[in-house]
Order: sequence, then C-alpha cells, then structure tokens
Amino acid sequence: MTELETHFAPAERLEIDDVYLQTIKILGLRKVLPVLNVLPNMVVIVNKQRQVVFANYAFTKMIGKKRFEDGLGQRPGELIDCIHAHDHIYGCGTAEDCRYCGAVLTVLKTQETGETQEGEAILTIMRNKKHVSLKFGIIANPLPIEDQVFYLVVMIEIKD
Repeated sequence: MTELETHFAPAERLEIDDVYLQTIKILGLRKVLPVLNVLPNMVVIVNKQRQVVFANYAFTKMIGKKRFEDGLGQRPGELIDCIHAHDHIYGCGTAEDCRYCGAVLTVLKTQETGETQEGEAILTIMRNKKHVSLKFGIIANPLPIEDQVFYLVVMIEIKD
C-alpha cells in the first residue's frame, strides 16, 4: 500500500464495506453497547484508521444524526464539523493544525503505547455561521475484539 501524503496523522482509510464488517463486530458486544448508550458523555469507537465504527446516543445527538450508522467511516472531527477537518484532502487528523489537536494526539498515543491515555482538546466548529470553541477531556483506551484492536474514545465536555 502506498502511504498517502499528510501533514500529521496517517491518512489511510478502509473502504466502507470493511468498516461495516468492523461495525458488525462491535454490535456483537451486546452487553456493553447499552451501557455506552446511556452515558451522558460522547463515546465513539474508532478503528486503526481513526474511522468511526460505533457512536453512542450522546455523540449521535450532538452531531445531529438520527442513527450512528449515518456517520460510519468518517473520523470524529469530520462528524463534529471541526473547522480543520477539511483543511487537507484526507480529512480529520491530516492537516497542519491537527498536530495540536488533543483528540487526535490522545488516540495516536493510545495506538502507540497500547495503554489508556488522557488529554484535552479544544475543537472549533461552525454553528450558525460562527466559530464556536468546544473544550473536551479525552480518554482513549484500546479495545481488542477478536483479531483486531479498536479504540474506545470518551469525550467529556468541559464547560467554562
């Protein structure tokens, strides 16, 4: 596979059919998903390529979707509408400014160490044609399922 040019995080993505297969594995966690869905914090499960394979109700509601499946294969910043998510052709995590994003840094550190990592992120999004900054505490944890490792990412909004 040819490595795609990026300003920060790896750009590679899986095809949507492969993402669907990963989501089926996640949906097999029948005892865990109901717990994730009742949490007030936003939770996503991403694959190695940082693509969303599951999002809980809180995250789905925040991004204005009716079902988490409507955002499959995208990266969290793309779904949240981070202003930098589309600065680079390969999306969230690949632009120059992404190197300062606490969310992608936390996930990458978890991928590197295989251990739980915590960080903070300030994401600037567009709401009603204005820039709005949202501050989050980020917790990322490896989630091995069968022969793959996914990453559970919890986003806790910090109100000023």
